[in-house]
Amino acid sequence: MAGGANYGLDKAYLSAAAIGSAATGPDLVTSYDYFLFVKISGTAGTTVTPAAAGDVVLGVAQQRVVTADINKQPVDVRMYGISKVVAGGTLAFGDKVKSDAAGKAVVNAVGTLANTAGIVVGAGGASGDLVDVLLTPGGRDAAS
Repeated sequence: MAGGANYGLDKAYLSAAAIGSAATGPDLVTSYDYFLFVKISGTAGTTVTPAAAGDVVLGVAQQRVVTADINKQPVDVRMYGISKVVAGGTLAFGDKVKSDAAGKAVVNAVGTLANTAGIVVGAGGASGDLVDVLLTPGGRDAAS
């Protein structure tokens, strides 16, 4: 069987920022660029895309948030399990990943595993592709 269900733990949060490239346009677009890493913002109970590369992430946004819906429409965040994530560079099966400055998955080099957000469990892909990532809650420190 090729494929199958991806089970995970999702929780809804309000978003303190737009998520996805159609932030001011219609919610129904052909791009799935909203599968981005998010982190807790300074306001309790909201999420934003990471402001800096390598931030400790909460999970992956599962839908787009347009500008008009900021702090109004909840966004589901996959916190555990397997999620699609937009690749920020070339990724391969087994790569440990972290967030880049735009919330995309990039390789977390061996020896610098701080804030690892997950492990690529699908075929991998190039920058902009959607890849399957097994999320590893809490990240890891460099000594792990």
